[in-house]
Amino acid sequence: MATYYCISSPSHCYMDFLLYYLNKASHQNIATANSGDSWYKDIATKLTKTIDSTNYKKYVIPYGSVITASTVSGWADAAAIETALAAEVPKIGIHAAALSADATKEQEDEKVEKYFFHVNGTAGDSIWGAPWGSTVDTTSYDKLKTNSNVKFIFVDFADTSSSHFDKWWSRVEASHSSDSSWTASKNAYKSQSITQMGCSEYTTEDIQPEGTPNTSVTVRNYPLGYPTDANCMVLQIDKLLNKDADTKSELATFIGVNTVDLNDNIIDEFKSDIS
Repeated sequence: MATYYCISSPSHCYMDFLLYYLNKASHQNIATANSGDSWYKDIATKLTKTIDSTNYKKYVIPYGSVITASTVSGWADAAAIETALAAEVPKIGIHAAALSADATKEQEDEKVEKYFFHVNGTAGDSIWGAPWGSTVDTTSYDKLKTNSNVKFIFVDFADTSSSHFDKWWSRVEASHSSDSSWTASKNAYKSQSITQMGCSEYTTEDIQPEGTPNTSVTVRNYPLGYPTDANCMVLQIDKLLNKDADTKSELATFIGVNTVDLNDNIIDEFKSDIS
């Protein structure tokens, strides 16, 4: 059975990169596990992207990933969510040679187990509200979490003074350049985003029974107050773009791939492509 990863990111906040990067990692994981298969051994290299320069430079990949908030709202229950998302899993085995349609589908179902998507609504690609908005709208999250096969990646920053935050904000401004009302308030929006994003953290100890050493625990606090259950992860995008080893390890574990599947060359290529 597939796992579905809902990426919740403020509008224009590296969603294009994550869709390419995470799908590449998923494909590489499959390719490594099927190195003797003439089709699957090369699927990671076969996944390519183009660059769309409308408003700002961004990646586009051939997989559909956008689901509207109104569509999510119409899913009646966990079973309906499962049916709808299962139909969206990329069919990367469709070109396998000498297979009938049914056999191809069986091979796809056996090997493709992850679908990365995002929900588009009034807060853009975030299911937790816009960081410059006044309220947090969790309607889509509340619906999707009823299916335990849906996991959530909430995109935020470790440090809002990073160059990656500034690059994100330049994308936001570029996308709203023709909106005079938004532009007039852009400084206030940026200030609010700086306040609402970023992480403060500290290390404490998890007290163990007598005779067992206490364990160190890092506590991270985010102003937007993301969910903290096992099906949720907050991804510090600036650390990922800096190729931070701990961030990559945490992400790899969460999406069920090996750390080596998260290719640093893709990060370097992306930063060069959007410069």
